[in-house]
Amino acid sequence: MILKNEKRIIRHQYTIIELLVVLVIAGLLTGMSLSGLKGALARQGATGAVRTLATKISLAQSFAVSKNRYVALLVPDYDQVNINPTVETYAISDKTDTTKFITAYSSCFVKNRLCYITKDTSVSPAVYKFDRWVDGYEWQTLPKKTVAFISEQGADSTPIQVTDVPDPTDPSDPPDPTKIVDATALIFKPSGALVNASQVIVRIFRAAYVPYQEVGVSEKVFYWQGTEDENKGWKIVISGFTGRSRFYLGGETVDD
Repeated sequence: MILKNEKRIIRHQYTIIELLVVLVIAGLLTGMSLSGLKGALARQGATGAVRTLATKISLAQSFAVSKNRYVALLVPDYDQVNINPTVETYAISDKTDTTKFITAYSSCFVKNRLCYITKDTSVSPAVYKFDRWVDGYEWQTLPKKTVAFISEQGADSTPIQVTDVPDPTDPSDPPDPTKIVDATALIFKPSGALVNASQVIVRIFRAAYVPYQEVGVSEKVFYWQGTEDENKGWKIVISGFTGRSRFYLGGETVDD
């Protein structure tokens, strides 16, 4: 009888220690990848907000000239609170309705929309009132954890507001006419120049919302953490005469 040689296959069994080492290394690599991805997404969010707002600014000027009307880009900042870019605290005064206060931050500093407005010269200074929305453009929300606000408008640090704006926190369609707010805005004349300003600065920051805290009897405060350091943000500088926009990193000096 001829016996065939049997091939013996030796299988190496991994030890528990070896498996644990592999899992630890895999976890470290995954953590490093996620950290880098989060940073990249955050940077992309800020630059995306800059591009979004720059496009809307150009559109606002274009509609103003082509339609021969006053056009505003609304950037809601309820009550024009604490415009100073070096202060990260934004207070909503006399808002005793806690529910409304909590929902307000979802529109304050994070949304924008184009609208037509009318100029009321029967009072001094003139008042700019909401007329109707620009067709085809809804409320647009900036990338997550990104905020924008008008910090300077010419020699006056207080931005211009448009009155009688349908409240962006109101979900009804059509909007409830009794629910109106005032919203800060960039306003273009039919000539294409900005209203009452030689220069306007819009600041964009990567930021995180911090829940409100009680400050006084009739005042509550919320924070956009991250806006306290202007070097971390961007600036869009718009010429009041030409409507032309320029971009700067937060720490860069604006050339007049």
